[in-house]
Amino acid sequence: MKYYTIVLNQDIFAKYIEKSSDKIALISFCENDFEEIYQCFKQSCQGMNDFDDGMLNVVFFEFIGEDNYSYKMNYSNGEIKKGFKWPLKKLINQYKSSEKIIVEEEKIKNQIAQNYNENKIIKHKSLIPNYGKYNFIDRDSLESIAFRFKKSSKKEKMPLVIYFHGAGALGNDNVKQFLEYMGMGMGVSKRKCNVLVPQCKNGVGENIALIRKYCNSIKKLIEKLTDIAEIDFDRIYIVGASYGGACVWYSMYECPGFYTAAIALMGYFPTYNAHDFDVKKFEKENIWIGHAINDKAVSIKDDETMYHLLKNEGYNVKMSTYKRYGHKMSGIFLRKEKWKKWLFEQKKQS
Repeated sequence: MKYYTIVLNQDIFAKYIEKSSDKIALISFCENDFEEIYQCFKQSCQGMNDFDDGMLNVVFFEFIGEDNYSYKMNYSNGEIKKGFKWPLKKLINQYKSSEKIIVEEEKIKNQIAQNYNENKIIKHKSLIPNYGKYNFIDRDSLESIAFRFKKSSKKEKMPLVIYFHGAGALGNDNVKQFLEYMGMGMGVSKRKCNVLVPQCKNGVGENIALIRKYCNSIKKLIEKLTDIAEIDFDRIYIVGASYGGACVWYSMYECPGFYTAAIALMGYFPTYNAHDFDVKKFEKENIWIGHAINDKAVSIKDDETMYHLLKNEGYNVKMSTYKRYGHKMSGIFLRKEKWKKWLFEQKKQS
């Protein structure tokens, strides 16, 4: 059986390239190539600034088989595990669009560098009532972040709820993340609060560095929202599922004490393996974790580990564990748990 994946380090994987462009390559290989692919994978990880030896031990090389299943190769020992169903056709389509996305992102960075001297919010026309359509220009990182925003009807400082979407809504169309938010049945629009639904751009390969950068930009966006709304910075709440669950973890870790309460659903946070991991960054956080034991898309391991680490420190954390529902658990949680009541009851710790 043949396996396929997309890589950035074309020289290292040159022997296995099926198709390539200036920026990326689609590679294929068989079982007999696993040992050499493992060595190429390890070589490609050398010099990764965001990963010390502790983190590297939990890094995986992901690829898709002709059987339409995902596979992961462990950096520490080369062990390969079969994952969840993932259509090979989807990977091929991703390759076709990736080069265009990379070129477009470089064009955006150049435009920001030339035209903006400071952070800025740009408003666009929107056909969706109440939820305005915007872009946030982060001048420091040369990023443009698409987002939807619902302003509270109250003319006073009001809470802000942020929803971080899953990997299926990555992009810059400013639509997919909003559709996911609406489909989750969040119901916060009935609350007297502001609502922010940002969209993280597409990324190829390991995405921890992208998430960390994105979470720092979101903090700047929240601070800039005061240009268009009254925000109570003592009541800022974050909720996220899957990729968004990881964004919740990294938002707290990158910006300790900034958020009042957080709900991380089906998330991942491998940074607790890093030698410089600092658990005290979560000391003043109010956290509710949710995950299903049978989740094959995102293992419960990180959420479970973080729960025990924080609980042992005496921090304000609780966890809802489900025996079923798999990677669809977040929708069940948001519809059935009394999470809104819990969220708005939390107070910022001094």
